[in-house]
Amino acid sequence: QEMLRDAAFVVSAGRKTLSKPRGSRFTVVETIQRAIDKAKDGDLIVVTDGNYAENITIKKKIRLVGIGYLDQRPTIRAANDDATMSLLVSARVENINIETRLGARAIHFAAGQSVLLRCDVTRFAPNGSATEPAVYVAGAANPIVMATNITSKGCSGIEFVTRASGTFIGANITSSRGAAVTGKGRPRFR
Repeated sequence: QEMLRDAAFVVSAGRKTLSKPRGSRFTVVETIQRAIDKAKDGDLIVVTDGNYAENITIKKKIRLVGIGYLDQRPTIRAANDDATMSLLVSARVENINIETRLGARAIHFAAGQSVLLRCDVTRFAPNGSATEPAVYVAGAANPIVMATNITSKGCSGIEFVTRASGTFIGANITSSRGAAVTGKGRPRFR
């Protein structure tokens, strides 16, 4: 209830009626990208449980939080061959399953110091597309990944490019084919 009271937007996939706690002013929307597009820097977006077939791009300093525990939390599945989630600024993503069964990576950290907390990230690489990792850290990106599982099936787990770095605290990275971590960046694991 407290989380809903502080939310600017609640994403509900159009199938739930939500009661608003006293003092709340959130707007209910059906897609995560629509909430992101309408949000301002600093806004909290709450995502209810369910499956969301979309590719999202975050260009604002927002907080995106899923409600639910383990298999009851929301899952974002790629709708096309682009990255399931692209983070272009420092944003915070919490308690969400992020996955793809298509050709591209599940997460693309492009810039900023985004935080990924208590998420499950999975890439199921289709046959012949093992070149894309589950997580791609590029350019000036410096993500902080905490208490998150990164699983790649048929591809590498995380790829860092030249200047990229990142801090991984309590992250579990597994790869069924290829290295768990590859590239030329400067990751730190704790």
